[in-house]
Amino acid sequence: MSPRECHHRSDDDSFNNPWRKHNPWRKHNSLFHEHGIQWIRNTSSRMVEDPNFHKYLQSEVLGTASPAVLGDYTQAAQFQVVSGQLIQNAGGTNLYAIVEPPANSTVTKLGMHWATTPDTLGTFVFSGDSLEWSSPSVTRQQTNAWLVCPSGSILNVFLNLGAYDYMTPAGCADETLNAYTGATANYLPGQPVVPPGGQFPIPDLSPAPLLVFRCAPIITPYIEGEDVQAGLVIETFITFARFSGAEPILRPAEPTGVEILEVSISVDGTVLAEGAVGLNSTSELHFPLTNLSSQPRKQPFSIDCIASFASHPSPESQTFSATASLSYLPRPPSGSTTTKRDSRTGALLVRSLGSSAYEAIFPFGFYTSFDGYLDSDLRILDELKAQGFTIVHPVPTFGNLTVFERVLDRMEELGLYFVYDMRHSYKDPAALIAQVNMIKNRPNLLIWYTADEPDGTSDPLDTPVAAYDSIYAFDGYHPVSLVLNCADYEFAAYTTGADVVMPDTYTIANDPTWSAKYNTSCTKDFGCCGCDNCRGGLEDVSRRLDDFAMRLDVLGWTRAKTVWAVPQAFGGEEFWTRPPTGREFAIQVIVSVNHGARGIMPWIDPTPPDLKSTASALATALASQSVKTIIFTPHARFNRVALNRIDVGMWTVGGETLVLLANMNEHDAELADDWSTEAARI
Repeated sequence: MSPRECHHRSDDDSFNNPWRKHNPWRKHNSLFHEHGIQWIRNTSSRMVEDPNFHKYLQSEVLGTASPAVLGDYTQAAQFQVVSGQLIQNAGGTNLYAIVEPPANSTVTKLGMHWATTPDTLGTFVFSGDSLEWSSPSVTRQQTNAWLVCPSGSILNVFLNLGAYDYMTPAGCADETLNAYTGATANYLPGQPVVPPGGQFPIPDLSPAPLLVFRCAPIITPYIEGEDVQAGLVIETFITFARFSGAEPILRPAEPTGVEILEVSISVDGTVLAEGAVGLNSTSELHFPLTNLSSQPRKQPFSIDCIASFASHPSPESQTFSATASLSYLPRPPSGSTTTKRDSRTGALLVRSLGSSAYEAIFPFGFYTSFDGYLDSDLRILDELKAQGFTIVHPVPTFGNLTVFERVLDRMEELGLYFVYDMRHSYKDPAALIAQVNMIKNRPNLLIWYTADEPDGTSDPLDTPVAAYDSIYAFDGYHPVSLVLNCADYEFAAYTTGADVVMPDTYTIANDPTWSAKYNTSCTKDFGCCGCDNCRGGLEDVSRRLDDFAMRLDVLGWTRAKTVWAVPQAFGGEEFWTRPPTGREFAIQVIVSVNHGARGIMPWIDPTPPDLKSTASALATALASQSVKTIIFTPHARFNRVALNRIDVGMWTVGGETLVLLANMNEHDAELADDWSTEAARI
């Protein structure tokens, strides 16, 4: 997998920051550009390879009326779209993009050049940041599909009359062209080192303990006719970190050392439930859904949660408050399904066709190439089902929509869930809504997928949440997901737009200190080595997941979002000298589950046979009822310990304990005799 360049590097050593060490409880190099004018570069899907990656649109002879080409960033031209014309600002002279008319009905691409007079054939627009062209007299399958067809060292730009990455003309490469408004990436030779931005603020420490009072719905969403009772998780944990909403405790502890909080939850002033919750604990309060002030609706209910010390009730008593958003939806259309989320475990809950009961699913399946793979042989899906995978994530674009429908139909017949990917259209409201309405009633839709590494390309910070809001306005019965590329760049802004968040941490067969692709070093302030802020070694996987967990906790989103992992399942290109072995893949998965991942979606299939065999065994095990019952039991006791580069996770329910263990050493290793005692203390 070739992630986009993530150049926002952090100097935060997460394992040595003061919040972690002492809490016992728990931007750019800007180039001048004129207002309204922007650069245009290719930022195609993952797996883009040199020499085209992040080249910039320009004239073959700089600043003149000549063919349109891609070139180096140092010679990038600047553009704007005005009244349907793509205009290059050539030193004060306007040059217009001219699309050559098709010579006959058999041509598959159209040339483009620059001229001093406007184009008369079609219309250019920016859809989000994607450059598109259409014409009433020219049929195109996809308006944002472009080609780069080299002629010697010249990277000529053409319009693709076919679909992106489908029946690509010989010698050409599929590309998308995207506006780039703010900066160049500090990862190329000769570029200056600039301080990183957008880093997550680590909370200051308090000299005295603080109380964090939170409430969250147990299940999202509740459904009319399926659910009679709702519940909230109530948390009253103690911390020394100044989390948002953390308040000092003004009351001394009781002589017994035990404090009780009286908690009340209400909506629109109507009390739904009351109960006692111990200080520094987690509890649940339940109430009939009929107690809500109105019928099921698309708009969530705002729940008010109030807590006060039970031992000293009075008007002057210290109180703590929190709010929760509870979703209680009308019954979905006949034939469609709902994916629920359990905030206690992070589990996604689905109801099999013909069944009335929801059960936890452990999502395990690959990002899977569609064009040239899934679209060529439906038997691939039968193999995936037989191998124990529970989900498939077809990677767009979907060159033949008729075949795509057949693929989804076959998945449904086999009982495979799918992730619907809108990476190319999530910034286009009209295109996004059209796709949501097309897909939302399919009974095997598990989750939506919007932004693919938006931090790596500095997508506008509000686009993921805008897409999220639109999806919930037109669906609301399935969670929304996205994946992040960077170790630490605008985490809160991007993850606001998702219920399921994933990190890309590709550390295997990769040198995190030297970029083989760009021939530069990688430091905390400069460079792209394919694994942002990685140190090398499989601990990078657990470190990134731990950082995600810490940030979600600080933001108060632990109950609102689930974390999945994207293990590396590729190599032999760009930064990575080879794919992971089956053993290395297994370690990634086990470490990810031990560190909170509740779904596994590796990049990418097709993948090497030994890796696929290992993935099959792990998917089968994690999907088994015995494993799911323990991992997704809300009151399971979990301990984790890491000793001698051996990562151990233990879930205990009643008299049964599930142990997942990964040895990250290159050799056999032993745990100390007292490792279980150490784990019990954690």
